[in-house]
Formats: sequence, C-alpha cells, structure tokens
Amino acid sequence: MKLINNEIFIRTILKGNTDLFNTFVPTSAECQIGKEFCCVISDSTNHKAINHALTKIIFSRIPLNSSACGFVKNKSYLDFLTPHIKNYYFLRLDIKKFFYSIDVSLVENLAKSLFSQDKEGNKFSPYNIVMDAITHKASASFPITELRNKQVLPIGYPSSPVISNIIFRPIDILIQKYCEGKNIIYTRYADDMLFSANTKRVLHDRSFQTEIAILLSTINLKINKTKTIACENTISLNGYVIQNERPIFRKSPHQNYEQPTGHIRISNKKTEIIHKILHSLREKESPSTIMKKHFGKSYDNHKFIYKKDYAFFIKYIETQLQNKLKGYRSFLISLIQHDKKNFCIADEHIEKYSKLTKEIERYII
Repeated sequence: MKLINNEIFIRTILKGNTDLFNTFVPTSAECQIGKEFCCVISDSTNHKAINHALTKIIFSRIPLNSSACGFVKNKSYLDFLTPHIKNYYFLRLDIKKFFYSIDVSLVENLAKSLFSQDKEGNKFSPYNIVMDAITHKASASFPITELRNKQVLPIGYPSSPVISNIIFRPIDILIQKYCEGKNIIYTRYADDMLFSANTKRVLHDRSFQTEIAILLSTINLKINKTKTIACENTISLNGYVIQNERPIFRKSPHQNYEQPTGHIRISNKKTEIIHKILHSLREKESPSTIMKKHFGKSYDNHKFIYKKDYAFFIKYIETQLQNKLKGYRSFLISLIQHDKKNFCIADEHIEKYSKLTKEIERYII
C-alpha cells in the first residue's frame, strides 16, 4: 500500500478530530484473562475508535499469504485443518509467546511504510498516533518479567492478530515454498503451525523442525517444543480431529500411490459433554444441577462481586447454560456449513451433528 497522506488519515482514522494530533493519549489496562496476560483498551475512548478504524480500514486490506487462516476474513479454524485431510502424517508446531515475541521494530517498520512521520507543527504525526494506538508499553509490574517497561504488540488489542499476520507474511511465504518442494502441506492459525504429508521420512525428521526454527528465528520467534505433536493417522487439535488411512504405495509407472481422503470430525471428548448435557436436560434436571455436574459451577464456589444473592445466581446460571447450548449449536452448524463447500466430513458424522443440533434447539429459549 502507498503512504497514507494526512488528509486521508484525518478523515478516515481520526474522523476529523485534528485536536488528537496534540492530545491523543492511549487508554489501556493490563489484566489476566485465563492464563493469558492481556492489555485491554478502554471502551468509548479515542484509543478504541482509532484502533478499530486502523484495523478495519487499513490493516485488514493488506494481502496475506494463503497459508494464514487465523483472524482472516471468511476463514475459520476449519480452513486451517481442511487442506490436510488427504495426508496421513502430521506435525503441529507452536510458536512460543507469539504476540509478545514479535519485535516491535517490525511493527514500527510496518507503520512507517503506511503513515506519514511529518508532525506539521503538531505534537504527534500520524505515525506517532498509530504506534501509540497499536502497541503498549508494559508496566514495571507486568507479570512477564522480561517485558517490563518495554513496548510490545499486546494480546487483547483488536489490531494485534491482523498486524501479526502482516508481519508474518514473508515467513509464511518462505515456509510455504520450502514445504512445496518437499510435498508437504502447510497452514497456520495464529501461533499454531500445521504440516502434513504422505511420507514420514521428511516431515518427522528432526532436520525439518530445525529448518522451520531457523526461518522463525529471522524475526526472533521460537518453537515451543513442549507443544510439538508428531503423529500419524489421526491428529486432535482444539476439539477437532483429522483422520485418514495410510496411503497405499504401488509399483506402477502411472501411479506411485493410492491417496485416500480423510475426514474432519469433532473429538469424542467434545461430543461426550454435549451428550451428557442433553441427557441431563431430558431428565429435566435444573440448570444449576447441570452446571454444577458438568462444569463445576455452584452457588458455594461462585465469586460474587458484591454480596451473595441466590436469586441472582440462579438467573446467572440459567443464562450460562443457554450460552453453552447456543455455543454448541453454532459449533455444530459451522461444521455442517463448512462441509457443504469442502466435503471434508463423513456423511455419518454430518447426520449425527444434524440430529444433535435439532435436539439442542429444543432447549434453547
């Protein structure tokens, strides 16, 4: 993309508020969500509006490599998995501390290529505002010690996933070309890298992982070796399973091997919890009983913000159960819809998921 001039920046990003060239202040807070240490931009602030505009109007329009599937418009986790269904051997690599490991100088270079550094007599240039809107200076008490007082690409900003994909594009291209030369399929969903092939020799050889590690190191990223998965026939990732039969090699001048096509399905662990909840609903168990039995949520262990209130808790639990049911329904429907375009799920499983969806709908209010 060409350098965005100040007039366009004022109109599309600042929404005409030129005072921000002298008054803009980032408004974000550090917090922990689950196991992740995040930075959250305050709602209804100039910071939130600018970050949203940058993400939607600028960054989301920059081309990405086809292997990138995470946080990409019209792509989902299923698009990350589907290219691998014809293969038998799998390798999953995880990038260590993905966002926080991306060198902020790469973010600076991206911003400099897009936004003017001319302050035109103001306190800030468009580039200055952009950098303050998309990066975060970790506090002196930030839980990750090595990041304290450093500028980072934060987990929690809407812009971070898109920016990470843009910065990762040259590496995606290098990895994709390297894999194509070895008949290996490669896709990436944020920090998850998935490789597959019909021959074990190259994919599961330690030298292959070393080559990928070298490519990642060019932008200071590392592989989290504790999360590496090397397997054959079946791989299970985040509640999904890819399963295929071993290719049959033939001594023929016309065909080297017969390549079976595998399928994607939901893991047994995921379907088991859905079946258990539906069984409880058939037995007319109360929402509080269901949430306690299957998710460990009870009045006694609930952390109330104010004083304990049983009536409030019951209403909260009913809402939580409805949210679970709606989530499972959306999850199943996404699989069914994806299969209509990609033919990657066995008919028997589509029938099973359709029945589960209809039964779940009976209990959604």
